[in-house]
Amino acid sequence: MAGYLRNQERIRKKALKLSGEVRAFGAIETPELAELLTMFSTMIAEREGERNKLIERIQVLSEATLRQYPAICGKLKEEIKNRDAAVDKETKKQQQLDKVMAKESGNRPKVNQCQMELAGATHEVAHATTALVESATRFEVRKRDDIKTCFSEFVWSEIHYHAKALEILSSYHRLIGDVVFDEDVTVIKSQENWLTALGVLLGGKTAAIPLLANFASLLRAAAFGPLSTAPGKMTKEVDVSAFSGPDFDAKSWVNSFLAGATPGVGQEKSSSGSNEGEPIEDLVREAGSPSDPAGGGVQKGNASAATERLAALEAIAADGVLQLELCAQEARHRLDQCCEDVVAALPRFAHELDYVSRDASAVRARVAQSLRELATTESDMPHEAFDALLQLDTARSRMVAARAALEEADSWNTLTSELDAIFATQDVERASTRLAEAAKSLVLLEHTAEYEDKRSMLVRLNNQLEALLAPKVVAALNSNDVEESKKFYEMFGRMERHEAFSGYYYKTRKAALVSSWSLSFGGSISRRDIPTRLNSFYGEVLQTLQKEASWCSGIFPTPDRVLLHFLQQALQSLKPSFSSLLDSIEREFGSDYIPVVVELYSISSNWGLEVEKLLKSLSGEPAVGSASNLMPATGSLDLTNWGTHIFDSFSRHQQSYAEKEEAVMMKELLAIFPTDWPGPVATINDLDSVTLHLVDLIPKVAAVLESALDRCVAFTHALAFREVVDGANAILITATEKIGGLISSVRKFLRLDMVVPNSRQTIPEDDDLDGPDQDWAYLQAGLHLLSFCSAFLARIADLDATFVESLKRVRESWTYQSGLELRPTTPSSTSSIRRMSSQIEQGAVTETVSPMCECALYILQVSKLNGYNARIFFDSFDASPPGSGGIGSVMGLPNSLVFFGPSLESLGSIILSAQRVIFDLLLKPLSELIQQAATLEVWAMEKDPSATAQIPDAALQYDLRFSLSPQPYITRIGESLFTLPQQLELHSDDILGFAVRGLPFLKASDFAASADGGDVGNGEGPGQPVPVAEDVTQLWISALARATVTAYQETVIYGTRRLGAHGARQLAADIDYLVKVLEAMDVEAMPELEATAQLLDMPAAEFAAGWHRTQEVAEQHQKQSQVGDEGGRVEDGEEDWAEDGGGPWSNVGLAKRVAHARGLVGMEQGDLAAV
Repeated sequence: MAGYLRNQERIRKKALKLSGEVRAFGAIETPELAELLTMFSTMIAEREGERNKLIERIQVLSEATLRQYPAICGKLKEEIKNRDAAVDKETKKQQQLDKVMAKESGNRPKVNQCQMELAGATHEVAHATTALVESATRFEVRKRDDIKTCFSEFVWSEIHYHAKALEILSSYHRLIGDVVFDEDVTVIKSQENWLTALGVLLGGKTAAIPLLANFASLLRAAAFGPLSTAPGKMTKEVDVSAFSGPDFDAKSWVNSFLAGATPGVGQEKSSSGSNEGEPIEDLVREAGSPSDPAGGGVQKGNASAATERLAALEAIAADGVLQLELCAQEARHRLDQCCEDVVAALPRFAHELDYVSRDASAVRARVAQSLRELATTESDMPHEAFDALLQLDTARSRMVAARAALEEADSWNTLTSELDAIFATQDVERASTRLAEAAKSLVLLEHTAEYEDKRSMLVRLNNQLEALLAPKVVAALNSNDVEESKKFYEMFGRMERHEAFSGYYYKTRKAALVSSWSLSFGGSISRRDIPTRLNSFYGEVLQTLQKEASWCSGIFPTPDRVLLHFLQQALQSLKPSFSSLLDSIEREFGSDYIPVVVELYSISSNWGLEVEKLLKSLSGEPAVGSASNLMPATGSLDLTNWGTHIFDSFSRHQQSYAEKEEAVMMKELLAIFPTDWPGPVATINDLDSVTLHLVDLIPKVAAVLESALDRCVAFTHALAFREVVDGANAILITATEKIGGLISSVRKFLRLDMVVPNSRQTIPEDDDLDGPDQDWAYLQAGLHLLSFCSAFLARIADLDATFVESLKRVRESWTYQSGLELRPTTPSSTSSIRRMSSQIEQGAVTETVSPMCECALYILQVSKLNGYNARIFFDSFDASPPGSGGIGSVMGLPNSLVFFGPSLESLGSIILSAQRVIFDLLLKPLSELIQQAATLEVWAMEKDPSATAQIPDAALQYDLRFSLSPQPYITRIGESLFTLPQQLELHSDDILGFAVRGLPFLKASDFAASADGGDVGNGEGPGQPVPVAEDVTQLWISALARATVTAYQETVIYGTRRLGAHGARQLAADIDYLVKVLEAMDVEAMPELEATAQLLDMPAAEFAAGWHRTQEVAEQHQKQSQVGDEGGRVEDGEEDWAEDGGGPWSNVGLAKRVAHARGLVGMEQGDLAAV
């Protein structure tokens, strides 16, 4: 076949070469002959084009099929070799058994072993023989089919080629026959006429006509191609090709022409000494020189020869000139002839175009007329005629179908015997076709008494055929033979048993996956290996699905559904089941199993995404990164239940996830805070160690909460978010309690809660309670505590923002449907998801919600997690919730905590505790001085001891009063207050400004004054400016100064049992000094302090009169309130009201406390008036 095609290709090439030669020859001939030659060349080219199509068709349809047989025969030879090897092995085993039986017949174990080996070899021979017979049968069938197909295509290709060639030859035969040469004859005659006229002009010499004809031939050859010159006519042809060159030189061309026409000119002298080959100049010089007598006859002969050669040159030059003139004449004639031909042809072309236009118009008119006639016919003819024809045709078709069905029904009597004969020949394809025909005719017997018997017989025959096909189907599936499997699938389709074939397919394919699962999870396995093995198993399943996808596409019409059912069958057959695996993990790992299960769920979800993408690619649906609508569209692939055996196993653990997640978080927290944490704080080294290592707790606690969030989103898609957040708050509150216990231990170590006993002793002026280094170390520990609280709160705020962003993304990925269902939306239809993607690219969002497969989402949708509580939680979520309030608002803490709002109270308490450690450390020296001052003996004195010794008793009746100096204790308090700015400026970093609003004894006006008209916050909440260091120092000074004043009032002023006259005046002097110290420190003194000093400085009679009047006014107010009149009611002096004249008596409660200190409270009115 290949040799035949090569010969055809050679014939085609030779024919194309002939076509080219003929076309080139026609280019130099007259018009009509040139047209004839061109048509002949075109005919050959078109015919060879068809021959080329013939060659290509035979190569593709015949030769390519036959070229496959070397490989097919090689495979068959390998099977023959395998069968021969099996036969040889059987022969050897038989010989080995014979030897054993002959020599060791009593050795039964060895005999049995040899018999078993012989049986195995015999089985291999039988198997190889069967396979060889089947392969040889398939080979012979295929060989005959291929030979039939090849020869059929070969014959058809030859017929098609020869038909086309005959059509081309017939067409051009007619065209060639229509060619006439009238114009060529006219052209030839015109050439002879001008040649004759040229001869007359030359002198009427008839001998010049052949010469002119030769020159005409030369001109034609120069214009259209070379023609040979007649011998003996001309010795030199004019080469006109040089005239078209870009570097043409007339002188050089003439010299070369003459040199070529005269061989002797310009050549080397011969050895004989003749003058041949001399230059033209020498010839001219020799011919023109006079004769020399001394030279003799030799010189005369040379001159004569030169003269002859010059004459020949002149003749050649004249001939050349004549040739050039004739060439010019011929070129001009040809150009004129061409122009005349074109002008003459234009009318003919116009006529033909007009003819074609008229034909087109006529055809258009006929088409329009035909359409009008057809419309008229349809309108005139009644529709009943067409309906009758259609009805007759339908009746005929139905009658033919009924006849065929009746013939089939009549063949039921011989169906069993016919199929038994077919089964005996193992012709399963014919049997399936016959049973399909019988099934079609069974419908006609539906209402007959024999219907059930016929149906039962058909089912029995189908079962018999399926039993015959089953081994072959399994063999074809195991060998991955697509053609055989497709043929068997069609046979099962004729029996309407597609599911049975699919069952064989599922059974053969799932065995490997079930075995791999059993090997991976059949025994005990460590926690670290579980995710690795599951991931490996999922990869194996996905690889199997990808391989089976291409294989199923060639057999099943719906490969996506077949793969879906195959995957369901494989997952259902896993031993142990997936739910059993999860239960064993729960039993083995106890409370630690939740992280393992969440990791397994994430691996399963990612694998489910890949599986669904593969199934959607087979079904033609677009595969997206996140799941599409859970409810499948009509006719689309339902992906909501393919992985039920996997994802439904997680459902029980998802429903109890929140409770177990809280236990996991608590266990992790207890690992951070053990029972004995932080240990005893007995030395300053312990204090430094504890406070410095507090910062290491922040990332650990944050990691616990973040891991819980990640697991919640990955495992429940945030459906258990509310419960997990509640657990996180409980964990955070527990952590703050642990930290609060640490702060309490620090306070205990620093003895901040101990009260100095009221011992009556004098405080030395230069008494130093603690060294400066120790005070500095204690203060640094307090600053470390507050710094830790600040960092801890900032990290909790970041975690809260992370929780908010995560919930936003989850909420945007769900859309609410009727029935309180949550369904995911596709990213293409959700602008928020695209906005989130841009934020992720810009780095604004560091964490995204992982997409989940549709099956996993469907299980979550129908679970108890997707209930009313989840819906309410998602609906009530707001990106900008109200502030937390409570202690956080008082301290100026951030009020935007969404999820950790319940924990903010605990956070505020430890922050306040840490702040009070610093505050109490700074206040402790002042408190000790105040506690010691309360026990001085001077407060009970009635007279000044130093003044009494110098003033006579008679002068005392005039109540002489002298100004008193402040006592040493109050001066030391003042000095300590004056050193506060220096101490605070030494530590006035950002940490003191944290939660500065939580300091005691501060008012709103303090913040306004400190910020110079602007608010001072802690920089934590939105819109709160960061405080300046000077403002923070002033706020701390104000708080400490007012705390000192308050402690002084409660301990010294109001805590003294009874004040004597001198003691009251001395206390007033000390208070005045303290007020001046506060004014010097730019601290607003409390009005009660100045009023107290005035009341204490009053003489006893004046104070008694004022107190008596105050009581009367109080009684009047009480009576007015009892009868219902308007006015304030004074109860125990706790309410302030101003009497006429104001003064220190405006504060009744203060007056009562001073009166109590001076011993006037409880006296009768008469006694009080006497005083």
